[in-house]
Amino acid sequence: SAVVYEGFKGIQTNNREVLEMLTRHDEWVAMGTRSSKAREYNIFWINWLQERAKKGGKARILFVDKGTWYYNKLKKIHNTQVGYLKGIAPASVAVTKNRVMIFSYEKTPACLAITNDDVARSFKGFFESLWSLAKK
Repeated sequence: SAVVYEGFKGIQTNNREVLEMLTRHDEWVAMGTRSSKAREYNIFWINWLQERAKKGGKARILFVDKGTWYYNKLKKIHNTQVGYLKGIAPASVAVTKNRVMIFSYEKTPACLAITNDDVARSFKGFFESLWSLAKK
């Protein structure tokens, strides 16, 4: 199934749902992460990732830029690893459990959430390939 969450409140709703389903055994990965979005989103993600860390799960985040205040802040969150792979990403993609989320922060911020085991496994494999190339 697929759901589109629109606007800042929509992205917050998606992430609240994800946080509720995560356990200390789950990993959350993201790729194509960039610092160049509205500051309110970066602050939201810092807070969300800190909440996720309190649940005990791990996170790995693959940035397309580095050295920013946002990049450095995420590096300091417990159970969170940050990598850098120079390049251009069309959107930020996060994967956890059986859910793939594609985030856009442009004119109409949105999150497309796809819940499907096969799709999630495919995106997680793609993430692992990129992570192996990243500078950490």
